[in-house]
Amino acid sequence: MALDTGFERPTFNERIDEVSDDLNAQLPGEDSRVRFTVPWALARLWAGALYILGGGLSWVNRQYLPDVCDESTLERHANIRGVPRIQAQFASLAAPEGVAFTGTNGTLIPSGSEVFRIEDGLLYNTTADGTIAGGTVTVPLQAQASGDVYNAVAGTLFSLTTPISGVDSEATLTADMLNGSDLEPVDDWRARILDQWRNPLQGGAIADYVAWSKLEEFVDRVQVFPTEFGPGTVGVRFTVKPDPDAPASADIVPTTTQVADVWNRLVSRAPATVAAIHVFSSPTDSPAGVPLAQGVSFDISVSPDNAAVRAEVRAKLDELFLRLSEPGGTIFASQISAAISSASGEDSHTVNSPAGDVVAASADHIPVIIDPLADIVFTP
Repeated sequence: MALDTGFERPTFNERIDEVSDDLNAQLPGEDSRVRFTVPWALARLWAGALYILGGGLSWVNRQYLPDVCDESTLERHANIRGVPRIQAQFASLAAPEGVAFTGTNGTLIPSGSEVFRIEDGLLYNTTADGTIAGGTVTVPLQAQASGDVYNAVAGTLFSLTTPISGVDSEATLTADMLNGSDLEPVDDWRARILDQWRNPLQGGAIADYVAWSKLEEFVDRVQVFPTEFGPGTVGVRFTVKPDPDAPASADIVPTTTQVADVWNRLVSRAPATVAAIHVFSSPTDSPAGVPLAQGVSFDISVSPDNAAVRAEVRAKLDELFLRLSEPGGTIFASQISAAISSASGEDSHTVNSPAGDVVAASADHIPVIIDPLADIVFTP
């Protein structure tokens, strides 16, 4: 880490100068800077030992501070504070979803059969037996290794590594498989540990609900509303981390499964005195509600009006919503105008619609640009 720990470690040459000065003071008539003399050799030996010792002390000093310590020591800080690292997960699909094979009726595809993703060769295994009936069978699937790279969308093609008689080798994924994840990045983990230092658990304080929610690896920004639905209740809403390789504002809206995961996590940790925890829900809904993507459309006049400027404006607006949009939030007209003005090549513009601020319709709505190409149009 580049942060300053406050520990100053002299360089090797500075150590030599320090030791040489000490030797000359203790040995009148000797000059330890004269090459190849005994004092000269002693000065370098002692300076080397002190330099190595200083390196060790510098390392030890750095490990005391969780904001600059090494990753190996960060685990100790995490264990003490009760902030475990979010582990990588295996991408999988459970029955009745999975990969759909075709072939001869009555043919068995045994559990553990290996398949590979045709586009890149990544390996998976079936996790249950399947027998073809009516010309097809769908068997559940799990990746052989953990990581986000093993996720796949419905329609992805797979093939058996070892052919099975009576089974067509090629198979199709029947639903999105998106639960695979990488090991939590060390910087994200360090940030959660520091949050725990700065906001120690207080038996159900607002910071506690934020920390508990972020134990789910997909959670990004969290909002907590004490007594939102009456005495003893807590309302929680959050956004989702977008794909780092292709971030888009539409991707920050949680799925119902993610909302349920956060609700279960909070219920398992909240104080017994809490009457109800609501995540994206009104009092008439179930505790784990449904977040709503509020699509925002734009009509803009821009100068100069060309394909490059239009693409820049679309990118800047989507980045704005990705960065600032939150449940029940507002994107101000001034922020929208500033984002357009920051587009490379733009000289001037007029936002024809929306006419003012973009305001969420309710606390459960998240304003996003669902499709920048379709939802951001330009009027000459």
